[in-house]
Amino acid sequence: MPVLGIVLLLAGSTAAAGLLQIAWCSRTLPQPDRGRLGALAEQYTRTVIHTEWPLLGEQRDGPGAWRQFTEIRESINTQQPVTGDDQARYQGASEAVAQFGDARRERVNEAATAGVPELPWVALLIVYEFNYPFSGPLKVAPTAFRPALERMRAVT
Repeated sequence: MPVLGIVLLLAGSTAAAGLLQIAWCSRTLPQPDRGRLGALAEQYTRTVIHTEWPLLGEQRDGPGAWRQFTEIRESINTQQPVTGDDQARYQGASEAVAQFGDARRERVNEAATAGVPELPWVALLIVYEFNYPFSGPLKVAPTAFRPALERMRAVT
């Protein structure tokens, strides 16, 4: 797997880990926040797998996924922890949403800027596969998000 593919696979794993942390955090919240945040995390994960990932191969991202990410972030940021335990969970969720957001931006930016600079034609054929990590035979798949979705279903 090309180095860029490994970096993007790690970014996907980082985002999926952040989403799982958010799903776990949602279980500690009172209703209706518990159900809402868990559902948002699961909905976002489905959107990334089924809608946005194919768009990344076309050097685009999904506006629906951005909206869902924003809803998740706002849902966490509007929490008002009362106890020390609440504060610790809030801090963990805040760190997870920041990690998740950073990984998302890295993945989307890489898809948007993937391109081949002017190179001799032979080198172009070799480099092409490395510069379009979301399409072609060596494409990076949303592998980390699929088990994350299954784990979210189990915890929410």
